[in-house]
Amino acid sequence: MIKINTEITSRHGKSIGVVTQSNGKSFTFTRATGKTVKITASKIKSTLQRLQQGETLLYQRNPGEGGISYTVAIERGVIAGLGDQVFDTGEGYILA
Repeated sequence: MIKINTEITSRHGKSIGVVTQSNGKSFTFTRATGKTVKITASKIKSTLQRLQQGETLLYQRNPGEGGISYTVAIERGVIAGLGDQVFDTGEGYILA
């Protein structure tokens, strides 16, 4: 699981937030506005399974539309949780 104080960034490198809690089952990052975003290990696992099946996950789309989440913060949190297991193609994410 991701470490506390890890910075979550957008695809373009802009800071989205910093991980403030991590317990192995989920992690939470806090945005500059003070809002928190929780990313569960099950969300990361299900996303990894989709990638392992050869799926390309599109940017800012809900799972039913081929993405991770319409919300950029959730999408980028999951990608941060997957770490170097994913590659950004410029149109979406694939397994590295």
